[in-house]
Amino acid sequence: MDIFKTDGGEVRISMSFLGANDGIVTGSGTLVKVTRGEDVRNILVDYGYFQGEDEELNYDRTLQGDDIDCILLTHAHLDHCGAIPTLFKPIGDNVPYSGKIYASQETCAEAAHILMDAAYINEKKTLIFSNEIKKVKNEITKKHLKAEKEGSKPQNIASLDSCMGAIEEQEQRCLYTSIEAQEAIRSFEPVKVHARIEDNDFIPLFEGIDARFIPNSHINGATMVELVVRYGEKHFTIVFSGDIGNSMSLLYRNIQYPIEPEYGDILVLESLHGTSEPIETLDESIRILWKTLKKAIKKRKTVIIPVFALDRSAGFISLLNKIMDSGLWLNCYIDSPLAEKELMTYIGSYNDGDSAWFNYKVDKYPFRLDRFKIIENYASHMIAAKYHGANIFLTSSCMGYGGRVLDYFEQHIQDDDSIFIFPGFLPDKCPSKILHEAQHGSMVELNGRRYIKHCETIWLHGFSSHGYYEDKLNVIDRYPNLQTIFLNHGEDDSIEHLQKKLKKFYSADIIIPQMGEEFRII
Repeated sequence: MDIFKTDGGEVRISMSFLGANDGIVTGSGTLVKVTRGEDVRNILVDYGYFQGEDEELNYDRTLQGDDIDCILLTHAHLDHCGAIPTLFKPIGDNVPYSGKIYASQETCAEAAHILMDAAYINEKKTLIFSNEIKKVKNEITKKHLKAEKEGSKPQNIASLDSCMGAIEEQEQRCLYTSIEAQEAIRSFEPVKVHARIEDNDFIPLFEGIDARFIPNSHINGATMVELVVRYGEKHFTIVFSGDIGNSMSLLYRNIQYPIEPEYGDILVLESLHGTSEPIETLDESIRILWKTLKKAIKKRKTVIIPVFALDRSAGFISLLNKIMDSGLWLNCYIDSPLAEKELMTYIGSYNDGDSAWFNYKVDKYPFRLDRFKIIENYASHMIAAKYHGANIFLTSSCMGYGGRVLDYFEQHIQDDDSIFIFPGFLPDKCPSKILHEAQHGSMVELNGRRYIKHCETIWLHGFSSHGYYEDKLNVIDRYPNLQTIFLNHGEDDSIEHLQKKLKKFYSADIIIPQMGEEFRII
């Protein structure tokens, strides 16, 4: 589809949308192709993991490492960076990616933990399945040998071949291992992020192609990316919002972007909350949390808070510290190895004192850990998951698809003295949302297991790290000369409502691209 008729001379630009489309809110990825004469550059902005019920889409991707010349990463969440190591995986004659991955220093540090954790999960899934098949193979082999010894008809050898084929197929389905994850981490190139928005320094990527990284208060290290293609005395700018931050935040500054009339022709805009207004303010959610914790202590109830290991765990540690500073003592556990690793990055960034993201008015020491018990290993986790009484567990993951929260589901969903608190956005059909919406005493099926819900569930909407409508306008209004806005990363209803509303106030074309759709820009 052609967008503009701009005469770029020999320069041509096209864009392909590789994820976070068609109502899917994960798997973010956009490929920009810049052709200047015979020189062709393919620039990938984010390459995230499809999560939850869309996870199977990860196996349908065809992008290969040698298809890419450069990767720009907006932030370290798995749905934005989690598929990058697949580009380093040698399959057949494929040449692994050998370029750089540009991102803020904080994003580089955080993504390293995220990618190694994802690789571990991939390897574990493959090993478990392979071991199960090997057990079947061994049983068939034993029966075969016994039949030969007794002179009876041997077992069908085809069953053995089938087992070996299943093992090989599963090993090939392993998206990537720690080897590819480490290769990706070694390719990270930390860049300067412009804390002062008026800075005009750009990072040269290739001849006539530059990028600028602008802080975004979604999480620590998150950025927008301005990709500039220059031709003659002219230039063309594609802006990627990344995930837009919430102006109501536990930890981050409310960044107000000054107008930038010189740059900004196209904007790729994250659209998660659409036009909806917050169901609760952050302060309202904090009051509900405070009230719930006081009740839990008084009635000796167990509180399980599944958080996102990156960012939400840090925010809740700072908040629980504040609550304890007020005099309400809490018996708190941190039961997420990934959250613990990411927290160390947050502590280092905060104590640096010169962050482009943190609001230093929050607290001098927001991440105190001396009041928390760290659950170090899986054996200790399995013991802790069975605890009952006035305990508070920060664990993962918030949506309930995997992670240690599954063991808390097993032990506490059917317990009248347990409370699950879900902070932030929950997509439709995710296990945590299904559990929350189920009636007390009803049967609920999560991840193939059935439970009778006796626990209490609370959904705290005010902790979403994604911005709402006004936060999106703050980004759009930075670029008064936008010609086109592409909307991605939103559920069908919310993204369509956003499109209709934006069309009333902006002259730019508002487009909802489909998965795999390519647009000729100039």
